[in-house]
Amino acid sequence: MIAGTSAFLAGAAPEGVDQGRARFARYARAAERRWPGLEAAARSFPPGHVAWKHPEDVPVDTATGRQLALMRDVAAGRCTGAEFAVGWLDARRRSQQQGERVRDPLEALLDRVFSLLEDYSVDPQFKESDDLSDDELKDAVSGLLREAE
Repeated sequence: MIAGTSAFLAGAAPEGVDQGRARFARYARAAERRWPGLEAAARSFPPGHVAWKHPEDVPVDTATGRQLALMRDVAAGRCTGAEFAVGWLDARRRSQQQGERVRDPLEALLDRVFSLLEDYSVDPQFKESDDLSDDELKDAVSGLLREAE
């Protein structure tokens, strides 16, 4: 267990306080025989956010909800690849900053989108021959959504 300022905690628990609390609770359950009081301590400090598992679990007014809405928008042709990439990465940063948590299979879905964006150039000036086109990005995100939903 640690405590400190927001800046200290950001460095000490880069995955976020909620994720650290959830990990501690899992460890406490596993170590209950060896340290009987540990699980009670973990229950005293539960995560503040639920870890969402499926897209339909995510409230629309969250940053993670914004990521999913942008995925649906690009799949439906309501935004360009560049608009999607910029908005999605911004929402991902906000999700992490706000301590929102996801777990598989939603976590794997969002990680796959992040990987797609690593192969996409927002600025056509910097596009390389093997980068995804807008259509390829749209098709890939559409496929991921079909699998998830």
